[in-house]
Order: sequence, then structure tokens, then C-alpha cells
Amino acid sequence: MQESKSATEHQKAQVALTVRRVVFISHCNPEDNALTAWYGARLSAAGYEVWSDMTRLLGGEEMWRDIDEVMNHHARKVIVLLSRSTSKPEKEGARAELDRAHAMRKKLGDRRFVIPVKIDDVPYDELPSTISNRTIIPAADDHAAALAKILKILEEDSVQRLDAVSTSALLNWQKAFLPDEQKLENQPDLLVSNWMPVESLPDKIRFYEINKPLSNPVGAVAQIARDHPLPMEAMFRMLITFAEQADVQAPLEHSAPVSLSAEMSLDQFLNGGTEEHAIHSREARKKLVSLLRQGFDALATAKGLQPYALSERKLAWYAPKGLAPDDKVSFIRASGVPGWRKLSGKYGFRDRDWHFGATATAQFHGTWVLKFTPHVVYTDPEGKLPPTAQFRRAHCKQWYNAEWRDRLYAFATLIADDDGLISLPMGSSEEARFHAKAALSELDVKPASKLEGQIAKIDETDGDAESVDLAVYENDPAFRSSDFSEELDEEEAEE
Repeated sequence: MQESKSATEHQKAQVALTVRRVVFISHCNPEDNALTAWYGARLSAAGYEVWSDMTRLLGGEEMWRDIDEVMNHHARKVIVLLSRSTSKPEKEGARAELDRAHAMRKKLGDRRFVIPVKIDDVPYDELPSTISNRTIIPAADDHAAALAKILKILEEDSVQRLDAVSTSALLNWQKAFLPDEQKLENQPDLLVSNWMPVESLPDKIRFYEINKPLSNPVGAVAQIARDHPLPMEAMFRMLITFAEQADVQAPLEHSAPVSLSAEMSLDQFLNGGTEEHAIHSREARKKLVSLLRQGFDALATAKGLQPYALSERKLAWYAPKGLAPDDKVSFIRASGVPGWRKLSGKYGFRDRDWHFGATATAQFHGTWVLKFTPHVVYTDPEGKLPPTAQFRRAHCKQWYNAEWRDRLYAFATLIADDDGLISLPMGSSEEARFHAKAALSELDVKPASKLEGQIAKIDETDGDAESVDLAVYENDPAFRSSDFSEELDEEEAEE
């Protein structure tokens, strides 16, 4: 019985190992930040998902809750950078991480779960007792050789790599380690908004009357407007829409005959209507906002997007897997630099698929715009669990502004026509059209030119950068002197 129980526990541990893929780096902060960034950036470039408090704990988080979550459920290996700082009594955090890693090593039965790396001349007898019987990788004299050994362990133990090398992960290390280069310069800078400017709106809006007795005129007309396939609003006994009479009547042919009661320009409608069909300008704008929202819902449905219900009866429309080839959409940024981004993928931490989407709200700011608000929705690949948005905080905490911006570019491009316009259907011959490229504004200051140049270089590798040009690491001693450089050459030859 005891042997059977031990075998079962071993099987569970093996299953736990197969679903873990994060490489956790434990170090003393801030003394060892420089080398942590060095190792973290190179492991990220090698395709591994790296967790370190340098890039993951930005401020305001429940630190130990986040660390325990990663250590207990996601960490496949824990690299412990040992230094003189580690041996200091006041560095309780580093020792607490090591204790957690040691406990998890025994639980998983992975003898190489903890990979100790000695990064300076700290005496061995001053190192924590929990790793006294571990083989320690000496790195003080040759970090490239130490990294080569780490990469070999990760490869031998089948630590899963990401499907694509993420330029965002590399940029996060850059941002964490180059604070002095992020100072602002007193020069004008263009900012990209999430407002899609209007190209054109239908010229005329129409009022239709229901030509049959209604026991509850207000409620019945409102229900007809809600059920109609075209964008439509109710006002007392009237239906308000851009559509022509034939389009309005067709779905109501056997239930509610309609007749055109009034037709006016959109400007006149927004400025109070006519004496016979008066409407307050504020109410008219609300009606137009609702009509445009309904038009966007119709467009999203036609484009194959899926709805996710938010509060206040709003819908976020997201891209399901397979809607775009390889779930990637190419686009042109406002800067003119081309790129691509994935709009869906696998969120392995929760065994869910993630999907990028947005709500669209019409707003008036001197001119009409379609404001996109991004959302990320998570679905169950097996279809047993309902969609949710609850994992966004953990999954998207490293999506900086540039990444959100790019995904909005991709989303807008996905639903746009070939002419670069987003066309909201209002009837068989009426459309509201908005530009798929967001409005720009000018700011009096900009990020440092050096940092901008580095970000532009990363942008040029295209979005999620499945084929990041790792040739930029050719002169990096870590790759030049490690077995990993040979592996890169083999992969490039296969491509």
C-alpha cells in the first residue's frame, strides 16, 4: 500500500512538472539587479518565460502572494543568484525565496529544481545551509560559461520554451535596467490615441410610425426597435433610424406596417429636430451613440468576432482562435513602421485561451470618434467553462503601452475594409465610416532619443516577433561561447 501511494505521488509530481514552464530568478534586490537583468534578458532571448521581481513586481502588488503563486504553480526551475549580499542577515527576502524553492524541490522530487549560481567571491561557508549539498555553478569569472550550463540544464530537463521569442519580454528587461535613459526631452512628440476619427456619417435620419393599434405604444415600439436587425432607436410611437423604408419594413412585414413620418439631415436632428419632431440635442446625441454602437455590434458579428457581456449591457467583441491566419494580424503603425500582433493565444498558467477585443463607443469631441477600449477575454479550450476576464491582471501586467497600442492597431485592421475604413452598417445603402488609424495628438515632451531608438529597433522585428533576429546576439559572449550558439545555427539552417 505504501509503495502504491508513493508511486501515485510520484506520478502527480511528474504531471506537475509538465505543466510548469516559468524560470524563476531569485536574487538580492537591488545589489544584484545588474546581473539579474543580464541573465534574465538572455534567458528570455533563448525563448524561456522568466519571472523576476525586477520586471514583474512594479508596485502595489501583494509581493509574497504573487511570489507564492508563481513558485507553487508555475515555476519549473528556480535560479538562485548567490552573492555576498545573500549572506547578509538583513536580506531576509532572498533567504525566504530560497526556503520556498527548497520546499517545492522536495515536493516535486526534482533534484535540479533549484539551480544555484555563485556570481561573486562569497565564501562557500557563508552560503545558506539549504543549498550546502547542491552543486553550485561558479560564475564570478565567466558568466557566459555559467549561462551555458544553465541553458544545458533547462534543455536536458525539457523545460518548455515559448512558441515565439517575445520582443516585449526583452523590452521589459531593458526598461527595468535603464532608468537613466528614460528621462524626458523637451521636444514635441506625437501620441497615438484610441480614438478612430470619423470619415463620414449618413446624411439623413428618418422617423417611422407604426401603423397599427398598440396596447402599450411606448413599450411595444421600444421592443420592436430592440428586435430589429438594423440599428434603430425608439421615441414614443416613432422608430428612429438611418435606414430607408424598405429596409425597415422587410423584417416587420407580417407584424407591424410602418410609414415614413419625417426625414431630416443629421445636423438638424442633433440640433433639436423640427417643430413637429422636436428632440433635445442631448437626447439626440444619445440616440446617435446608440445607433453607432448597434452598427458596430452588427459589423463585429459579420467579421466573426465573439461577444463578451460587460456591465451596463455593454459588449466587448474579441477575436476567436483561427479568425486570422495563425491568429496574427499585420498592420502599419502611425510611425509608418510595419508590424504584426497576435490577437489570441494560449494562457498556459490557467489552461485557457486568451483573446484580445474591444468595446467601441461613439463620442463627440468637436468631431465624432469611435473610442476603442481594449479587453482581454479567456475561454476554455474544451468549451466546458464560460468565458471570463478574471485572469487579465496576472496575464497582462507586463503589457506596456506600446503592446496595447499595437494590439489595438491589429484589432482595427482586422475589422477594417481594404480601404482602411471601419464601415458600420446602418441600412442596405447607409454606412457610418471611421478610420482604422487612430487620431494623433502632440505633446511638448518626449522620451529620450536613445531609448526611442532602442524601442524602434525592437518594433522593426515585428510585433510578437516569432522570428526575432537573434543575430544581434552574435557578439554576446554568453551566446558565442555556449552550446546554445550552435543550436541557433541549426535552427536557422532548418528555416
